Amino acid sequence: MSLDNQIKELEDVILYHNQTNHKVSTKNVGWHIDHAFRVIIAVTHALKQSNPKGYRYSFHWGRQLMLLTGSIARGKAKAPRMVIAKRDVNSKSLEVIHRLTKEAFTDLQKLDPKAHFRHQYIGRINTQQSIRFLEIHTKHHLKIIQEILA
Repeated sequence: MSLDNQIKELEDVILYHNQTNHKVSTKNVGWHIDHAFRVIIAVTHALKQSNPKGYRYSFHWGRQLMLLTGSIARGKAKAPRMVIAKRDVNSKSLEVIHRLTKEAFTDLQKLDPKAHFRHQYIGRINTQQSIRFLEIHTKHHLKIIQEILA
């Protein structure tokens, strides 16, 4: 599923933001939506700030594995503070961050292919790899959301 469609799917579940299922996740649906949106915004911002001329490919096993399998292991990584809400997530805050995410997505599509950033677990990734990472990461959280709501 494309990142654009995933963003729309996250928008569709905002009304369930208070739903929880502690057998699936200690966080509620709203937290997962907010986090997924924040990651899209943060990655886009990092790519926009990069110097495409400075991009150099380097091999990274973790990146290759994630990009090939299209999945992220659950519970293995800790999200950086910058992509976690500092206040309680509610429908209003989700509407605001959703709008910012749509703007970031528009910017993401216009970036130089050699724009890049360094991810804490998978190393330096360019624009195309970043979009694929965002699709995998968002799919990961959509799956958790679907399990919470099931």
